Amino acid sequence: MLKVEADNSLDLSHVSAFREPEFIFLNKLFEKHGFQVRVAGGAVRDVLMSVDPKDVDLATTATPEQMIEMFTQENIRMLNRNGEAHGTVTVRINDKVCQLHVIPPVNCATLVWSSLPSYVLFIRTLLHNFKHEHFE
Repeated sequence: MLKVEADNSLDLSHVSAFREPEFIFLNKLFEKHGFQVRVAGGAVRDVLMSVDPKDVDLATTATPEQMIEMFTQENIRMLNRNGEAHGTVTVRINDKVCQLHVIPPVNCATLVWSSLPSYVLFIRTLLHNFKHEHFE
């Protein structure tokens, strides 16, 4: 059962995926470089349903170019560079593969989701991102 704190935050200390060294490392790394990173996607649903997520999607305010620069500075190995054009950067940390996503809120050319948008708009605030991603 989720415990809601006085400030409306949730106590997630029981979620094993959030205690993984790679998850903690990535959170600290993004914070060190001035970016926000938040849990997104199915992991949010799983936690709200009191299910331990099998994988955790992370959304960030960093663009792919900023993530590449950050990972290069920190000597973190990047894999499969094909996803960068649509906002995915893949890294290996402690022999675990981690994918980080910049989730576009809308396909601005048509305002309709498609599997291959004509272009991707990277935004700077996660609140705007989540609002468009899940509630329109």
